[in-house]
Amino acid sequence: MTLTPARLPFLVAALALGATILWAAATTPFWASFREIAANPWGVVTLIDLYCAFLVSSVLIWRFERSRPLAIILIALTPVLGSLVPLLWLAFRLRPLPIAAPAPARAKRWWRLGT
Repeated sequence: MTLTPARLPFLVAALALGATILWAAATTPFWASFREIAANPWGVVTLIDLYCAFLVSSVLIWRFERSRPLAIILIALTPVLGSLVPLLWLAFRLRPLPIAAPAPARAKRWWRLGT
């Protein structure tokens, strides 16, 4: 893997998240913390937001990962290990995006449905 400027933020975020997970696991029991979060309405909102992000990440992994067995493993690990999985997947799989060709004139006028 070549470390490109596009991959670096994902790798740094994954390393920071991994270190934070290890720190939290070493200092506080998971289920005790989970009960506190679930008891707070904003904690519930945060959990729903988190699992929505897991869903979006899983759909993107399923859509763009070439290896189906690897995609299944990554999707299964995402709810367990959190955003660490999609961050690492992006760091290793991200390729530079091609420069898009200009959109056809008809596509630019999407709001004119009748024409």
